[in-house]
Amino acid sequence: MGVANEERFLNEEGQIQDDYRIQFVKDHLAYVHQAIAEGCDIKGYHLWTFIDCWSWINAYKNRYGLVSLDVETGKRTMKKSGEFYKKMSDMNGFEYETSKLVGTKREETTNG
Repeated sequence: MGVANEERFLNEEGQIQDDYRIQFVKDHLAYVHQAIAEGCDIKGYHLWTFIDCWSWINAYKNRYGLVSLDVETGKRTMKKSGEFYKKMSDMNGFEYETSKLVGTKREETTNG
């Protein structure tokens, strides 16, 4: 998930507060989990990149990573989403309200 002008989400400590990326990852992983529960043979999930990177379309305009990269100094700073991803990995999961899932067998059974 690439976001332009991510600096606007910088907090007082110098960390990007990218709650939008955390929700994006949670939503996708919840659907991956549901697909596995419904019988899909899924082997894994990965993000585009762990660190902000250069894109052929957007250069450094859009930021994609869990780690912020200052292209002038090379300084790397963990974003809030990077902390979330580590915690999720350590816990082997995360809290999620599954009633938000749409288009699943569970919903079709409940509503039909």
